[in-house]
Amino acid sequence: MKTKSKSFKITYSTLNTNQMERVHQKFDSALIDVINDCGDHYSNWVNGKTIQGANTLKLRSPINQNLILGYFTQATHEQTAEAVQAAKDAFVAWNQMGGQARCALLQTAAALIMSPNSCVNKAERLYLKSC
Repeated sequence: MKTKSKSFKITYSTLNTNQMERVHQKFDSALIDVINDCGDHYSNWVNGKTIQGANTLKLRSPINQNLILGYFTQATHEQTAEAVQAAKDAFVAWNQMGGQARCALLQTAAALIMSPNSCVNKAERLYLKSC
């Protein structure tokens, strides 16, 4: 019978004093980065174009209602239909691209997402450091 290996988690009991100071410094730095990025306006992106919707959703932090995470465009029904059609159209070329080319494209996208200045990376670092 196979057993799953347990993932190692960093806790206060697994770190020495020098490591804890570094963890706190990196957490504080990541927190400042995330807070500085809060309150931005985010548009939808469809078929290579940014699209503004009819309404904007103001998203607040669930743990601090005074902190506005951002303003997010809400797509109309027509814009949603356009996005779905664009995805269907793009799938044809994606499907014909071949596995190696798709893999290379996804690796490029992953590198962009995980770049140090990516908001996704900053939020993930903040989350992981708070666990």
